[in-house]
Amino acid sequence: MGVELVQSMTHERVDHSFQSPLHLLAAYQHGVRRDGESCVEGVPRSKLRNVAKKLTFVPAGNHYREWYEIVVEYQRSSATFDGGFSETSSFTAAFRKITGLTPGRYHRALG
Repeated sequence: MGVELVQSMTHERVDHSFQSPLHLLAAYQHGVRRDGESCVEGVPRSKLRNVAKKLTFVPAGNHYREWYEIVVEYQRSSATFDGGFSETSSFTAAFRKITGLTPGRYHRALG
């Protein structure tokens, strides 16, 4: 498992990209985008402006791309973890039960 903290204070364009045999879970603590989008392979792009208290899950093997220009400070914590889960795994079943969603890109309020 790996953990990363991304904090942006610049109003210039910032780009992030991720593709790995690991799953990625990104938790946005703060952030309002003036412009930008998040995109996970196989699902529609998100142009959500206020990303504070939102989650994005990227299944292992999928490409994730995000770019933004911020209005206020942007802070995101990301965790990567073993991609040994299959569509029939207990992780996938638990994810569906808790969220009601199939693993993919989504934004869900934390509080």
